Amino acid sequence: PEGVTSIGDLAFYNCSGLTSVTIPNSVTSIGNGAFSGCSGLTSVTIPNSVTSIRDYAFSDCSGLTSVTIPNSVTSIGEYAFLGCSGLTSVTIPNSVTSIGGGAFWDCSGLTSVTIPNSVTSIGSWAFSGCSVLTSVTIPNSVTSIGSEAFQYCSGLTSVTIPNSVTSIGNKAFLDCYFTYDSFIINNSTLHDAYIGGETWGAKIMDEETDDGLLIKDNIVVKCRLWAITAAIPEGVTSIGNGAFKNCSGLTSVTIPNSVTSIGYEAFWNCPLTRIYSYAEYPPSCGIDVFSVVKKNCNLYVLPESVDIYNFCRDWKEFNILPMDEVALSVREVGTGKGIQEYYDLQGRRIAKTQRGVNIIRLGDGRTRKVMVK
Repeated sequence: PEGVTSIGDLAFYNCSGLTSVTIPNSVTSIGNGAFSGCSGLTSVTIPNSVTSIRDYAFSDCSGLTSVTIPNSVTSIGEYAFLGCSGLTSVTIPNSVTSIGGGAFWDCSGLTSVTIPNSVTSIGSWAFSGCSVLTSVTIPNSVTSIGSEAFQYCSGLTSVTIPNSVTSIGNKAFLDCYFTYDSFIINNSTLHDAYIGGETWGAKIMDEETDDGLLIKDNIVVKCRLWAITAAIPEGVTSIGNGAFKNCSGLTSVTIPNSVTSIGYEAFWNCPLTRIYSYAEYPPSCGIDVFSVVKKNCNLYVLPESVDIYNFCRDWKEFNILPMDEVALSVREVGTGKGIQEYYDLQGRRIAKTQRGVNIIRLGDGRTRKVMVK
C-alpha cells in the first residue's frame, strides 16, 4: 500500500507462487533478500523513489525475465540478482555508481549488459557465470574490476579495458577466450602485467582458425562448441586441458604428427566415433581425456604404429586400425587437415573407401581423387 517506505529483509522470501509485484512510489529501499527465491516472479517494476537495491534482493528469481532499474537507484547490492537465469538483458541507469559483488552472478540467460559512465567499480563475481554474455562495454569511469568479475563468461569474445582501470582482480576473465586483437587494454602498465602471466586468468589467443580452434603458443586451448569434426593443424604440439570438453556434436578428430601431449578432459563429453592420429608415437594423455566407450571408437594410425598404440596404456582400448590409402595420401600431400567425407564417382557419400576411384573432401575444404586398388 501507499505510505510504505521500505520493504524489509526477507519480506517475501521464497514466495514461489508470487508472479508479479508493484512497488508503490513511497518505497525508498528494498531490503536484503526481500524477494529472494520468488521463482514464479516474472516481472517487477521498481519506482523512481527507490535509491538502493540491497543484497540478495531478487536472488534466485529464476522466472524473472525483465526488470527496470530506475534512475533513482545509486547502488546495486551484492548478489542482488544472483541466479536470475531468465534475465536476457539489463540496462543499468546513470545514477548507479557501483555494481556489488555477485550482483548478476549466474544470470545464465544474460546476453548483453550496458554499464553507464557513472559506475566506478565492478565487484567481484559481478557477472560470473553469465555464459551467453557476448558483449559488454566498460566505460572510462570504471577504475577497478573485481576478482572473477567475468569468469566463465565463455561467450564473451571481445572486451576493451579503458585507461581509467588501474586494477583487475585475480581471475577476472577466467575461461573467457580472446584473440589478441579482441582484448584491448589501453593502460600500458596494466597491459604488461596482464600479458605477463596467469594472474588475471584470461586466455589470450595467438590465433583463431577457420575450424573454430583457439590456439596459443602452438597449444589448442579451446574449440568452439559448434564443431562436428576437428582437424588440428600441423605444428600444434599440445592439446590443452578441456580444449574440446562438452563439444557434444564432435564425432571425428584428426591429430597431426606434431602433437606430443593431450591434457586432462580434453575430449570429455565428445561423442567421438573416429580418431585419425598421424603421430608415429602415441601422445601422452592426462586424466579422463575421453569419456566415450573406447572400443566403440575407431582409432586410425599409421600402419607402422599399430603395435605401438596397442601396447600404450592410454590408447590400447580403442579399436585400433591401420590407415587406408586415402588417409595415408593426406599425410603424403602434407595437408595435416585430415579427412572429412568420402564420395564415389557418382557423388554419393560412402562410409569408407572402396576399390577404384574415390573422391575425398579434406578438412581444409579441398577435394581429391584417390585410386584404391
